[in-house]
Amino acid sequence: MDEMMALNLTYIISISIITFAVLILPNLSRKNLVLGVRFPNEYKERDEIKKVVRDFRFLTILFGIISIIITIVITSIFPDNFRVQTIFLLINSLIPLYPLIISAKKLKILKEDFRIEEPREKVIVNTHLSRDKINYSNISLAYYILPALVVIASAAYSLINYDRYPDMIPINYGFDGRANGFSHKSILTVLMPSLTSAFIVLTIFISNLFYLKMKQKIDPAAPEETILRLLKARRIWTKFYIISSFVLVLFISVFQTNMMINDIRQDRYFVFIILALVFFLVAISLLLAFRVGTLGEKLRYGSSDREIILPEDDDSHWYLGGVVYYNSNDPAFIVAKRLGVGYTVNMGSTIGKLCAIAIFLMIIAFSIIPF
Repeated sequence: MDEMMALNLTYIISISIITFAVLILPNLSRKNLVLGVRFPNEYKERDEIKKVVRDFRFLTILFGIISIIITIVITSIFPDNFRVQTIFLLINSLIPLYPLIISAKKLKILKEDFRIEEPREKVIVNTHLSRDKINYSNISLAYYILPALVVIASAAYSLINYDRYPDMIPINYGFDGRANGFSHKSILTVLMPSLTSAFIVLTIFISNLFYLKMKQKIDPAAPEETILRLLKARRIWTKFYIISSFVLVLFISVFQTNMMINDIRQDRYFVFIILALVFFLVAISLLLAFRVGTLGEKLRYGSSDREIILPEDDDSHWYLGGVVYYNSNDPAFIVAKRLGVGYTVNMGSTIGKLCAIAIFLMIIAFSIIPF
């Protein structure tokens, strides 16, 4: 397999994963939501709503195919321009938003036609839970010391064995496992795997922290059950975060450091192992999404299969098909997604606005700064 074919295959797989993730959003969303729009449970089986969901899936597949074709054309026109390819790949990743936006708009119109009024939610506040958000995971974040120790040990090993490194160190590998990028030996170069690992640990740690600090929702019909499921979900997801960081860091620190220090310039299993590891972690996260949910809403409670129904914010605060949350009156910075699992930022908060500006500036910098 030549480099161009392998590159196109990687892009196709990436777009296919994004398309698949969008397709299963209706299955991952909470019980009282349809494509980001709140509906009473008895309305979800109506033919009009089912048709909107079917059309959404058809359009998602169609736009996914179009996105793949565009990507192949771009890589053919700009075979050596990674910057252009990356920009178009980012743009293509936004294409699935279109079916979502128009489908959510249709659902909102249907909701008006059905004359469904936004219910007055009974609000339950658990101040003890709010005060101890982090500790209530029952899994200490101190466990992140394990991947951190791997990073420190890797950095120490690299510095101690600095003289063993070749003068030209392989730092990048193609899809065939052959080294295609080299750098002169330096402290920074030999520490590159350790720095990459440190960045991964920090990113996953912050993601875990944000998850634990997320705005909480409690089912008024079963407050105690909701809390117990929430605590169990926190334990499960925190374990996943910690184990993922440890596995990724261990692989990078051991495997890549070994390749650099021994001047291994081709290893056909290198890329395969990386992809297999990433796909495995993605598969586990999808399994947790189906079996746990973000707030534990899909967990079983004892012998009960009852799915808790969490109170939802007004539809008017959600934009782009339920992807973007903007509510300047909500003090919460992190809120649960309406679509799929995970959390998102409240763009109406000060921190949310700063995050949006930072992301925009990073995209502009990537587009214009040479590297």
